[in-house]
Amino acid sequence: MERNLDTENNDCKECQCLSPRSKRLKSISYSTKIFCDPVHGQISLHPACVAIIDTPQFQRLRSIKQTGFLEYVYPGATHNRFSHSLGVCYLAGKFIQELRDRQPELLISETDVLCVELAGLCHDLGHGPFSHSWERFMQLSSLERRVNTVWKHEVVSVNMLDYLIEDNNLFPVLNKYGIGSKEISLVKDFIQGVQPEDGSKAFLYQIVNNDDSGLDVDKWDYFLRDCHYLGLPCSFEYERLIQFAKVFIVDGKSQICFRDKVLESVYNVFRTRSNLHRLAYQHKVCMITERMFLDAFLIADGKCTSPTGEILNCWEWSMSAAFSHGKILKKSLENYCMLTDDAILMCLKYSSQPDAKRHPRLLKLLKNAHQNLLDFISI
Repeated sequence: MERNLDTENNDCKECQCLSPRSKRLKSISYSTKIFCDPVHGQISLHPACVAIIDTPQFQRLRSIKQTGFLEYVYPGATHNRFSHSLGVCYLAGKFIQELRDRQPELLISETDVLCVELAGLCHDLGHGPFSHSWERFMQLSSLERRVNTVWKHEVVSVNMLDYLIEDNNLFPVLNKYGIGSKEISLVKDFIQGVQPEDGSKAFLYQIVNNDDSGLDVDKWDYFLRDCHYLGLPCSFEYERLIQFAKVFIVDGKSQICFRDKVLESVYNVFRTRSNLHRLAYQHKVCMITERMFLDAFLIADGKCTSPTGEILNCWEWSMSAAFSHGKILKKSLENYCMLTDDAILMCLKYSSQPDAKRHPRLLKLLKNAHQNLLDFISI
């Protein structure tokens, strides 16, 4: 459910009052778009974010499941990276706006807010099919080829962001809201969680990807979203953490800190993470299922036909999408955009390549996958 909302009319007509959020938006002449999210409810996103959402490269995330093969254990786990990215964008904006309202001395600008929101929105653009399972496929495939380079989806995300903006001519739209090349570089730094040179703005790098404490909006959203779709309890309250967060200078660097009174909420974040790993992510059936399909991917890589008629070179396209440059990178990202859950499975199942069709192990894996899963589940 999506609808446009003119922020200048987003007032309380009965009492003619404005919330702090409404007062701030009233000074900005743009229309946001409302999304009905199953986890966060009605969320509004900036038009610059909507421009990115409407691109084919971002829409691809609809076809990538958030939890890989976990739906074979939890049938409701069919949510995707698209909804997660919208949720992270919303939480990132909510967090930084709360800090700006509480600590005006931080001098957080509208551009800072938008950059953090864009980082939350685009942080998963580089995910491959079946999300983190693809990183394990890349690791296994690199070991077979004796390649030591570590492939990370964050690297592809920053490359995909550049490609997305260029391919859809988004710079005029982004420039309208103060986003230029410098700001895009900042967004990419937020995505990768790099350490900034300017310590006074270091806290901005901890909102989407916080390697220091592990308390960031990316984790908060996927903990909440995965628990929601898996039907598992979620015990932490991100609203309380945001309300009691404050930026302090620690060792010459500004950092997001939390009051001692929310210590239990912090513990609950990591308890939720532990429960998800124990009950879901590392469930034995899920891990067995994943390994079955990874074996099939390894066998079929370079032996199946892609939707465009080219040979499907999953490992080469993924590596090139991360580490190549120039025209080669652009072509690699075009190919990488074809790699979605359904595309990979269809290519495996209906391959016309003789090498793939003759391989008995691949055929056996694909033919007996569901029966084998039923046997494992009954154990």
